[in-house]
Amino acid sequence: SAGQFMKTDGSGNLAFAAISGGLAMADQWRYTAEFTQSNADNYLTTTNNWERPDSKLGIDSSPLGTGMTQSGGQFLFPSTGYYLILFTAAAKVDNDSCETFVYIQAEENNNGYSNVARALFTIANQCTPNYGSAATQYLARVTNTSNDKIRFRLSNSGISVTWLGESDENRIAATFLKLGDI
Repeated sequence: SAGQFMKTDGSGNLAFAAISGGLAMADQWRYTAEFTQSNADNYLTTTNNWERPDSKLGIDSSPLGTGMTQSGGQFLFPSTGYYLILFTAAAKVDNDSCETFVYIQAEENNNGYSNVARALFTIANQCTPNYGSAATQYLARVTNTSNDKIRFRLSNSGISVTWLGESDENRIAATFLKLGDI
């Protein structure tokens, strides 16, 4: 039968069985706006600047399963379970070097956000402009779909940094994979 396979009970008896397993949900969002900041934090809270990839082979509005919802840069989970969250960001600096940070922040039971993952990258002064990127990840155990949330934070020290949001490429992007139920 379609979508099934033959299995044995170990005694030679055969039966059809459904295929199970695999990812329960896969979703991706990218931040589309480029912005410049100096010695500051940005929590990417502009709702309209987040989109699902709509370029070639992008998921657009069709995530696997019920995807994440986003409002004001806060991402809500569609169901309880274990989620792998991946976040990447790229930036540039003109004529200088700079330390930049990429964070995943989590809020559990509406008790405020905390950093749960961080990556540091140093943009070296080697040419003009100078580019760099970093990625970080976090495995979350989501028990409450109303009060457990994720957001992202970008930070840099000292000089002016331009974060490279883009609507045609994933330069600042988050991927959410539901690995299984609790």
